[in-house]
Amino acid sequence: MNNDSLIMQYDAQINRIEKEYREAQSRAKSLRKNLETIAEKTCNFKYAIKQLGGPNEIFKMSDGQLRDFIITNIIEQKQEFMQNIRELQQLYLECQRENQELASKVLSLQEALERNEGNNKILHASTPPPPTFSNSEEPSQDKAVVDDKLIMGGEVYDIARVVQRLTVYQEEIVKVMGEKGYSETAEIFGEVMKRIDIQETTLKNEMRNLSEKLVVESESISTFLRRNLSLYRLTQLGEAVYKRLTEKTPVKAQRDKLESQHSTLEHAYLIKDTASILETLGYTNVTYDSKDNQIQVAGGNRYVPDISADFSPTVKTYWECELGHHKDADFFEKLQKAAKVTDTLYVITPRKEVSDKMKKQIGRYKASVVTKQMKTQLIVFVGTISQLKTRQLFSNKDCQIKIG
Repeated sequence: MNNDSLIMQYDAQINRIEKEYREAQSRAKSLRKNLETIAEKTCNFKYAIKQLGGPNEIFKMSDGQLRDFIITNIIEQKQEFMQNIRELQQLYLECQRENQELASKVLSLQEALERNEGNNKILHASTPPPPTFSNSEEPSQDKAVVDDKLIMGGEVYDIARVVQRLTVYQEEIVKVMGEKGYSETAEIFGEVMKRIDIQETTLKNEMRNLSEKLVVESESISTFLRRNLSLYRLTQLGEAVYKRLTEKTPVKAQRDKLESQHSTLEHAYLIKDTASILETLGYTNVTYDSKDNQIQVAGGNRYVPDISADFSPTVKTYWECELGHHKDADFFEKLQKAAKVTDTLYVITPRKEVSDKMKKQIGRYKASVVTKQMKTQLIVFVGTISQLKTRQLFSNKDCQIKIG
């Protein structure tokens, strides 16, 4: 082998070694950069780009030392965090004890004032503002029950004393609301009148008195068939009273349950009113609970109609109540799922302008079915809740759209 060949081999080896060296350097820099990024993101004040009092010693660490520093620092942070949790738990218990002592002192002072004034009114120095509705099932921050005492809205209530001052009729109203979850007075009063002999006029006065005592609270809404519909629920005090009367936990108010299942109260009570009309028209097994209406369809998806109802023992119908807020993609997907379950779908709206909007949207879906050469077969009846009530929905040709 001549010298030229040897030189060429040496050059090739040198080039290969240089390449491997550069690659190793690149990996080392990348590793170091990753370690420094991890340290910067996860470590506490002990790691800082700039530190007072001189250069940062961390930058002098080897990769292995920096790795160990990160692990140790994270463990230290975890230990500090657990210590903070223990201290917060201790503070919480101390606050609970202080609240209990304060509640007892306030009650003692109020009882002394009552004796001096010679009155037997329910304990409250001033009437707090009515509590607002809350969808949360968790107790709110201003609620605390200690030794049968309730702190609500900054006032302390003796639950036993509140119960003692309820009339028999008021107790029955509370029991019905806690047991059934009814929110509408027609349902509440109807159930109470089944249990005891009392007139509706008297019940209205009793409900008004319960509101004044802050045992119940109400909110008025307007539906498409009913104006100024009052929806009731038990307050925090009312829930405590129900537990005292029955030793049971009250069910969730229907108003809250419906709102949690649907987008708005407007949508929820359009569904409820539609279901009521269907029952009047002779449909059976009318269901508008989304948990009960879930239907598995192909592809692992679910179709959940707003309402399902039996037209006959062998014919089940499916109903959607729409306010015209859905985007095309979402509504098209809903129609596609419905088509896998039924060949006929009913869409109910609150007003004519919403029906017109829905007809245009369904028309666009029909066009997409043709464009994509889909095999979907579906007849959609679209109309207002008034058209359903008068049965025009079924006879008016303008309410019918055939797809496929």
